[in-house]
Amino acid sequence: MQLVIFSLKDKVYAIRSSEVEEITDPQKWTDVPQSPDWLLGLINLRGNVISLIDFDKFLNNHQNPINEENLCYNNTVIINSGNRKVAFALGKVEEVIDIEDDHIQLAEEQVNDAIEGVLFRDAQIVNLINLPTLFSKNEG
Repeated sequence: MQLVIFSLKDKVYAIRSSEVEEITDPQKWTDVPQSPDWLLGLINLRGNVISLIDFDKFLNNHQNPINEENLCYNNTVIINSGNRKVAFALGKVEEVIDIEDDHIQLAEEQVNDAIEGVLFRDAQIVNLINLPTLFSKNEG
């Protein structure tokens, strides 16, 4: 399995590269009035209007209020998951790696059900994100 490894603040995450359409520089966005606080706004990427999502708020479901001035978005990752095409504002895309499925440890007790499992990379814990679960828990 091939994974895209990225960081946001002091945490490291991974998503399957098959769900990533493109990695770009930060994008300017247009605010959307009365939208969820995890939606930064809309971006225009080569004529396609795409929702730009604050990955940290989307993943943590607003449970960990953070000082937003400390956030630094260095990359935008365009995700194509099922019939959804969205953009995540992320810290830094670290690398793309190939890993065997058996290197991923599935958590018995999960604090966040969108975290499918963990793997260890360069003495860091990398959280593997289950995008379909993440999207379904934020709908509604």
